[in-house]
Amino acid sequence: MDKNELPKTVTTILNGHNYILWSQDMRSFLKGHRLWRYVTGEIQAPVRSKDEEDTKFADRLEDWDCKNHQIITWFRHSTVPSIHQQFGRYENAKDVWDLLSRHYTTAGLSHEYQLWGLLVNMKQTPRQPINEFLSGMQSIWDQMEQSTHIVKDPADAAILATKRDQFHLIHQLLSHETRLRTLQPHHPDAVLATAARPSSSSSSRNGPKYCKNCHKQGHLLAECPTIQCRYCHKIGHIVYNCPTKPPKPGQSGILPRPVNHSVAAAAEDSSSDPSLSSIPVSELGPMVFTMVKQFLSSSDKVSSAVSGNTWYFDSACCNHMSPDSQLFSSIIPTTHTPLIQTANGSHLAASHTGSVSTSTLSLSDTYLIPNLTLNLISVGQLCELGFDLWFGSSGCRVQDPRTNQVLGTGRRVGRMFELTSLHLPTTSTPPPSHVAHTASVFPLSLWHLRLGTSQQNGRAERKHRHILDSVRAFLISASCPERFWGEAALTAVYTINRLPSSALQNVTPFERLYGTPASYSSLRVFGCACFVLLQPHEHSKLEPRSRLCCFLGYGIEHKGYRCWDPISQRLRISRHVVFWEHTMFNSLSKFTTCSTPSFFTNPSLPLFPISPADSPVSPLAPPLAVDPVLDQTPDLPLAAPPVDSPASPQEPAPPVDPVTDQTPLLPLRRSDRQAMTEELQALEKTHTWDLVDLPHGKSAIGCKWVYKIKTKSDGSIERYKARLVAKGYAQEYGIDYEETFAPVARITSVRSLLAIAAVHQWPLFQMDVKNAFLNGDLTEEVYMQAPPGYSDCPDKVCLLRRALYGLKQAPRAWFAKFSSIVHQFGFSSSSHDTALFIRRSDKGMILLLLYVDDMIITRDDHSGISDFKLFLHQQFEMKDLGHLSYFLGLEVSSDSTGYYLSQANDATLYRQLVGSLVYLTVTRPDIAHAVHLVSQFLSAPHSTHYAAVLHILRYIKGTMFHGLHFSAHSTLDLCAYSDADWAGDPTDRRSTTGFCFFLGDSLISWRSKKQHIVSRSSTEAEYRALADTTSELLALRWLLEDMGVTHSSPTVIHCDNRSAIQIAHNDVFHERTKHIEIDCHLVRHHLSAGILHLLPVSSSDQTADIFTKTFPPGRFRDLVSKLKMASVKPP
Repeated sequence: MDKNELPKTVTTILNGHNYILWSQDMRSFLKGHRLWRYVTGEIQAPVRSKDEEDTKFADRLEDWDCKNHQIITWFRHSTVPSIHQQFGRYENAKDVWDLLSRHYTTAGLSHEYQLWGLLVNMKQTPRQPINEFLSGMQSIWDQMEQSTHIVKDPADAAILATKRDQFHLIHQLLSHETRLRTLQPHHPDAVLATAARPSSSSSSRNGPKYCKNCHKQGHLLAECPTIQCRYCHKIGHIVYNCPTKPPKPGQSGILPRPVNHSVAAAAEDSSSDPSLSSIPVSELGPMVFTMVKQFLSSSDKVSSAVSGNTWYFDSACCNHMSPDSQLFSSIIPTTHTPLIQTANGSHLAASHTGSVSTSTLSLSDTYLIPNLTLNLISVGQLCELGFDLWFGSSGCRVQDPRTNQVLGTGRRVGRMFELTSLHLPTTSTPPPSHVAHTASVFPLSLWHLRLGTSQQNGRAERKHRHILDSVRAFLISASCPERFWGEAALTAVYTINRLPSSALQNVTPFERLYGTPASYSSLRVFGCACFVLLQPHEHSKLEPRSRLCCFLGYGIEHKGYRCWDPISQRLRISRHVVFWEHTMFNSLSKFTTCSTPSFFTNPSLPLFPISPADSPVSPLAPPLAVDPVLDQTPDLPLAAPPVDSPASPQEPAPPVDPVTDQTPLLPLRRSDRQAMTEELQALEKTHTWDLVDLPHGKSAIGCKWVYKIKTKSDGSIERYKARLVAKGYAQEYGIDYEETFAPVARITSVRSLLAIAAVHQWPLFQMDVKNAFLNGDLTEEVYMQAPPGYSDCPDKVCLLRRALYGLKQAPRAWFAKFSSIVHQFGFSSSSHDTALFIRRSDKGMILLLLYVDDMIITRDDHSGISDFKLFLHQQFEMKDLGHLSYFLGLEVSSDSTGYYLSQANDATLYRQLVGSLVYLTVTRPDIAHAVHLVSQFLSAPHSTHYAAVLHILRYIKGTMFHGLHFSAHSTLDLCAYSDADWAGDPTDRRSTTGFCFFLGDSLISWRSKKQHIVSRSSTEAEYRALADTTSELLALRWLLEDMGVTHSSPTVIHCDNRSAIQIAHNDVFHERTKHIEIDCHLVRHHLSAGILHLLPVSSSDQTADIFTKTFPPGRFRDLVSKLKMASVKPP
């Protein structure tokens, strides 16, 4: 382990009640780091030997001290503050461990009672795994086992018999401790609620006294000669015994101490986790009686313990107020004395108004109320000044929303928030015009009313049951899935608050809270069908303006209705909603569907439903209409029936087996029947199958006809095609197929081939293999049912000898067949792109690029092309398409300046799906980054994402014929640009890699991709992009070398981050580069080998910027011009 690394400590935090779990985790953690013997004392501080040098001894001592304090640091990080504050005077990890073990191994009788209570009241929550529930019980059992008495003789039985009375006594003490903990956190004489610093290992209840101020023995804190009073700041006494501090009105003095000296000793020496196991049961009775009498009969004395310069936030206080006139820096008598009403009905008068200014507090407009016992800060007065207050489990803060400056903080003490510091800007604000209710001077009653008591739990449970009953009624009546229980609960609370309540004299809670009667005009039936108005960018001109949704409730933060959209699978909040309260959504659509419901796709569904009394036929099941056009016009394109068309109620559709049964034949066009005949002739010509009897134990897969209309690049019909396709999804791995992978040409290889052909002015030819997959030889034994319409031997099945479309191994069998054939003609496959075949001879070189059954052929061997075409015609049934013009949806045109590659026709075909835009980036690098962004939200797109896609499509429409230009007057030098946008993604702060490669002036490769991990600096992000660029550079150099283009000089990579360039040239790893060591080695290796050369470039000249971030129009047009794109309308 590196010395600079701090391993993550245990997840269990010691709070005084879970010592067993914490000690087990910490013991395993220390043993795992070979540090346990430091805690047990086996490895002690080194002692210097006689002959040992000073430096060696200093090193050994420093090493031991480092590990020792590292362990103490782990102890601090895994304990609550009230525990680790006791570690201050310990310098040895063993002493700290022994301290914790002494105080928390046996937690005492009170802790044992709490464990029993937890075990009895432990219940399994809904949907809680049983393993998690048992783990919680096992944890309690393990802690109880530490203090369980095993009955071995009558004496042990007598011990257990006394525990019942002890538990009753502890129950009383714990209940009073809970009530008093928030009222006197600073009182030094409280026995049950005060956490004191533990005494030394030699002190005990009957041993020598220990002072927590000077850490010496022989006296207590109140008797310490060096203690300083917080009131008069004199030495020798504490604030509670200060002779100069006047008593408050109605107070007779300070809180008396318990008479029993053993109780006082226990109060001074108790640990942070109070334990009563050391106090005899006979002494607990008088002690409890005395304490409860003292604390409950004189609450004003308890309040005096927390007064002084301590301020508390109060939301029921109308104005800042304090009883201490010495805290005020300026004070004036009040002209109109406001009366402050307390919770018990009494009134207090403010005598003066002024400003409070101390080292930690500055307040203006503060009341001086002598009869008050606490210093209170009004939450409402701070909010009236325009400040924001945040309250949480760790404390609170006051913040100015205009400047985001934190003006004050507070800490949580029990259930109260005590001010730490507060400094408000010196701006005068007029006092409030009205006086609200303020805090009570009787703290127990005040907190009883604010926080509720155990008597109010029954009312809360009844209200909770009321809400759950309403939720169940909503969900069941509307047939809503259970996952909408949250929406049902919000709607239930919304309606309950608007119902008259007998507890409020038949007034609604809404009216009692806001003072105005509730309006019932907006109430709707939960789960009913509704139609939500769509935004303009969410529909086209001919699509519906609204969408069928399910009403689920009312807006919380926005005025509108909450409606579930089944198509986009999200909630819509809108005020423009039309309701069908007589129809439930579940009767019209489904909650789980993601497609357009039949309401919008079925034109026979009436716009307004008819009541059952008016029509006996359900409007949702209209009869199936038969379109007579199919029989009258046989040569029109055959449209498949809609998938969600309802079946005729008179003639239910028979069940169809997806594997064996055939789809009933519809009337076919003459062109389709002719195409089927041609396909069967081709199958028989290649001897695709043999008709045999199905062997016992074998199964035959099905097949079906697929009809397709092949079009030219201009959209006109080229030919009608029918193809027999095997149902390969019924194949089983290892029985009728093995490997399935078949390589295809990379798009980068296509662009590189066009760039080289343009420079050398080579012609490009295209050829197509008819029924390519039928030429593949099968090595597996595959049986198929006879095709539909094949009348010969209906009881026979087809034993396939050649591959058929639809078989899982068909692409692999075809590629293996083609590879073996072209190898006979002298071609060899490239090791860097398997679909690239190369033939070198004395006459020149021929390049062939294969993508399934389409191939591009180019050469400088003029005579070899004709011979190769003739060879292919002899081996396969080929179709010579002449010069390359249309390949994989890419339009290729040429003139004297070179080749143009574009996708003008495909832009309109792919406008509805982002996946189509991804394919469009093959020839449009200018939209690569924008498509990369919208592709990240395919799983759950929002309206903003749809708007972004529409924005891209509008840009494509204006640049329809933009594409790549491969210049014929360019060089074949390879260069690259590498860039990264550091932490550019606001959702996960991952960086974006962007690079591009030019072969001369022709752009042949680029990428815009989000990095896999988060980078901690811009240099790290740039270097990761540089490593990806290097990997692509190696692949391109090898591919170009196979195509006959070699580069003897290093390839230049332009990078705009000088730190990344320096790291690539620096051979020393340090803190900033050790976590990207592999990327560093990759770039440095090829840099030293002379394969690449890094050059700095300014950000304004960085071409790869367009692949990493978005730009304003001017900068974007400038970057697009650097990509060497062209706009040429195809002929």
